[in-house]
Amino acid sequence: MSKVEQNLELASISYRGGNYDEAYSTYSLVIDEEFGNVKAWIGKGLSAGWLSRVDKPTLDECTICLEKVSELGIPNDENVFIASQIVEISLNYVTQIHQDAARFLMEKEKKPWLPVNFTQ
Repeated sequence: MSKVEQNLELASISYRGGNYDEAYSTYSLVIDEEFGNVKAWIGKGLSAGWLSRVDKPTLDECTICLEKVSELGIPNDENVFIASQIVEISLNYVTQIHQDAARFLMEKEKKPWLPVNFTQ
């Protein structure tokens, strides 16, 4: 097994295990070694998507990586997987936004708040 194949396997294991930081780094190593490796671009892009946070958005990088995949040619067996991951990543991001907004509103309610009477 070549070093690229080993790194792809390690990255895949990290991705499936939800360790997107490690998957992202390892897929990036594969791309450094083999720039046209479609599986590595898919993995890096989807990992970037999962890593996206409201305070550190990486969805643009996800999109750029998947555009690279499109340029290189998406294998037919990957279309359904990519599409399902994009849906899950999007739902995860929307959930984060909702949780952040709810947290903000809860914190705001803990602070003293006096209504202002603008008629006086």
